[in-house]
Amino acid sequence: MDNYILKIMDGNSFTITHDEFQQIGRVKTGMVFIKSCNSMVNISSVSSIIPEENIKNKNQQYGVLHDGTKVRMHYGSWILDDGFIPDDRGNYNPVRLSRTYYPEIALDKVFSTEQYEKIKHLPLEERKKLVCGEQLARLESKPTSIKEISEKLGYEVEIINK
Repeated sequence: MDNYILKIMDGNSFTITHDEFQQIGRVKTGMVFIKSCNSMVNISSVSSIIPEENIKNKNQQYGVLHDGTKVRMHYGSWILDDGFIPDDRGNYNPVRLSRTYYPEIALDKVFSTEQYEKIKHLPLEERKKLVCGEQLARLESKPTSIKEISEKLGYEVEIINK
């Protein structure tokens, strides 16, 4: 069962269950009892509710891509873990990875080492689908005509030449 982080305006935060998350969502105003934190919470004092997995991924510094490539976070970008190459002056610069070939980088959903160990037996394409889900088709399909672009956007597109 998924857990969520409930943040209150005063800065406190609590871990709540999916059922409690739904309970809070049904109440528009007033107080609601949260069993996991054993207290009443005023709905108007709730700052945010975030899935716990999103919080854990924000602090991730090392990971493994769908094809087994080891990466690490470098100033907000995923780079090869050992991928430093010297420039003309002898300084080492990180090797940046393709967002097209590695859609998990574009989505910022890189597997942790523990997660990858659990799924490394799966075929390559299956791992790719696992990390990206439905978003993979959107990332891989590139519209080539005005008609296809219009269909993807859901409204008429026309080219205007000046």
